[in-house]
Amino acid sequence: MALLEERRRKLAAEGLFDDERKRPLPYMPRVVGVVTSPTGAVIRDIIHRIADRFPLHVLVWPVRVQGETTGRKSRRRSRVSTSSTRQEPYRGPTC
Repeated sequence: MALLEERRRKLAAEGLFDDERKRPLPYMPRVVGVVTSPTGAVIRDIIHRIADRFPLHVLVWPVRVQGETTGRKSRRRSRVSTSSTRQEPYRGPTC
């Protein structure tokens, strides 16, 4: 918890939580990107819940969710998924 609070203070000092940086969320997005394991229960639950409620397209950027390199690889994949449209996401049979 202390690490999370320290990180929050650091980001706040950089102005990343300032109101002028905030943008409104779209009322109903057409595409949702998820950075997770493409074979785990989590993505199946996400796709199932979205299919029940909204007609959305789900993009899955695959990462390992267990192991020593998990955090580093997840952060890298998250950066790529939000900053680059050239990076092609995994389009498995559930998407």
